[in-house]
Amino acid sequence: MFVSRSPHSRRILKGLATSALLVSTAMAGLAFAQCGITGTDKWASYTPSANEAADAVQGIRYQASCGLVVGAASSSYATDDNPVQEAAMYGYFWIYTRGVTIPTGSTVTVYRLLDNGGNPQMTVQLQGTAGGLQLALAAGGQSGSIPISNVIPFQGWHEVQFSYTQGNGDGTASMRLDRNTAAAGTVSLSNLTNAPIEDAELGAITSTGSPTGNLRFDSYLSQRNALVEADLLTICDPSGNGTPAEISDVLLSIEEYLEGSLSPGTPDCTGNGEVGIGDVLLVIEAYTSS
Repeated sequence: MFVSRSPHSRRILKGLATSALLVSTAMAGLAFAQCGITGTDKWASYTPSANEAADAVQGIRYQASCGLVVGAASSSYATDDNPVQEAAMYGYFWIYTRGVTIPTGSTVTVYRLLDNGGNPQMTVQLQGTAGGLQLALAAGGQSGSIPISNVIPFQGWHEVQFSYTQGNGDGTASMRLDRNTAAAGTVSLSNLTNAPIEDAELGAITSTGSPTGNLRFDSYLSQRNALVEADLLTICDPSGNGTPAEISDVLLSIEEYLEGSLSPGTPDCTGNGEVGIGDVLLVIEAYTSS
């Protein structure tokens, strides 16, 4: 499920149910993975370069059955125009980086917050380094980065949390990657002079060098109020009800593994891009030890 959720009087954009809203806020060659096993239940549009086979049939989504897939060098992205002179933005998204190669010194911009004039006020980039990929945050002339490590439950899917507040010498921006693991990292920027936000962009917005492979995005949330831990997705929760380690989670995990039926929640407990026996065993272990 690819969601642009904007509480507090802002719209919800998800799937075909609100495809008209999605079309009205889409730009620059959207590339959406198909939803559902048959491939007939799509998002509003996709580019010819989008990998139509790389959808939920292969399990490469983090939540429910829809996601965004774009070539790393495709300049394809979604635009959320719900923000209106927002002094603060908080949210998260999931990004899948397996199979993506970014040469050392090259970049892919995956998220931006823009002001009323279309000027980037906060940018999140994937960057290639000699040691692999890193995620970098930039705002107000400052920047910081976090190495990406593939460890359970973030073996391919990675959770990116962000915050932004506008100010005149007292603005802030922050990013947290892969919460509550040894590989987690945080970047915090402060004392910024920055502008209110008018648009948000997510995808492969711009790139330098020669990145290859497909980037995938899922479960995007943005809101005006500060995120708290309860706002975040519950990892390894096939039922999606926020309370994992129930018998329903076990049954849904087994059904998806054996039959390919899609769980409504987050069944990819290892975060490696597929629901396999390892995920089933983790769900069973959580249930039997609860």
